Amino acid sequence: MSSTKESQAIENKEPAKFNYNSVDYLEPRFPRLVNKKGLNILRAICSVLLFIIWILVFVWIHPIAQIVFMTMWGNSAALITSILSLYISLKGTDNASSKIKKLNNLLLEYVFSMEMVITIVFWTVLYDWVIAIIKAEGNERTIPLQIAIHSVPLFAVCCNVILSNVRFNPGNWKVTCVASIIFMFANYGGKQLVGQPLYPFLPWDGSFRAYLNAVILVLVATVLNYLCSKFIVNKLPLMSAKHAKESLLESQLN
Repeated sequence: MSSTKESQAIENKEPAKFNYNSVDYLEPRFPRLVNKKGLNILRAICSVLLFIIWILVFVWIHPIAQIVFMTMWGNSAALITSILSLYISLKGTDNASSKIKKLNNLLLEYVFSMEMVITIVFWTVLYDWVIAIIKAEGNERTIPLQIAIHSVPLFAVCCNVILSNVRFNPGNWKVTCVASIIFMFANYGGKQLVGQPLYPFLPWDGSFRAYLNAVILVLVATVLNYLCSKFIVNKLPLMSAKHAKESLLESQLN
């Protein structure tokens, strides 16, 4: 009886101890829904789509767009995490480098919340403004690209985070905060380079409102990162490799 209670206590503590060095890292969280092969196929498809988006932005829009637009920071981070997650899963989490797993987990923590900010801001604030500019410039062919840029990365990241065994460290909100501040400097540099604001809410015209908007964006991204880590990702169930095999076998028998 006591051994049963001890084993239950260990299982209850397991999620808190879970980290990127666990052998279950990036294994399927819901193997009955998506098994390991299916999850890796999904990661591969997302990697290809994100890379195509990266290339099209580089060719159709401008190479500098990769640096000065928050959207492309998100797309690049999503691309890297999709590729790294696929690599780690195929190689075996116990065989992959600890540094690579740590980098992948940090990027996942960063891009999961950042893509939410990027996608929400685009579809609620920027969509009409961006489409109007595209039509005025006669570049209607890039409209599907804009839609893809602001939807595919979030889809890819959500699939990787929700369907994979991962746990985030809420204390890493500092990484998102620093990255967001660095982006503000990059966006300011982009405005100086092209001679006009890249976002209507970040005109960098010396006004109090412009700096306030920048501070608000940094704070929102940082707080959202903490909340997503602590109250969303870390509340999702974990599936151990042993339980995953049992679940898969049970589903095959049924």
